[in-house]
Amino acid sequence: MTIPSKRKVPIAQLPAAIEEALKLGPRLVDPLAIELGYSTFTIRRRLEELENEQRVHRVRVKSELGQGVCYCWHHGLAPGAALIPPIALGQELPPADQRVTTPSQAIVRSWPTFSGSDPMVAALFGRASQAGA
Repeated sequence: MTIPSKRKVPIAQLPAAIEEALKLGPRLVDPLAIELGYSTFTIRRRLEELENEQRVHRVRVKSELGQGVCYCWHHGLAPGAALIPPIALGQELPPADQRVTTPSQAIVRSWPTFSGSDPMVAALFGRASQAGA
């Protein structure tokens, strides 16, 4: 994990700074983290947010050592991808009486009683007869 020492941009401006860096060309997470002065976790998290907003996309590439894959991030939509309109939650829901519900059933009708004491509880807290005394 890369943790650079100095942050180049404030956290609120980080998504815009990532977009500007990707406009110059595709990047991997580690060089982008070093360039902007943030951890790879923070950069990856912001990239995923930008990807959900369809402002960046990633392409799977083989690692330099050839023993795995990593993602190279690009600015904009992926070639051939259609823009998905954002969903406004709470709009166009059917009336409550027309909504589909998932049927559910309890696994057991009642819980069995346990007449003895649990040995682990007794070892930690003592027997029930001793605890009340």
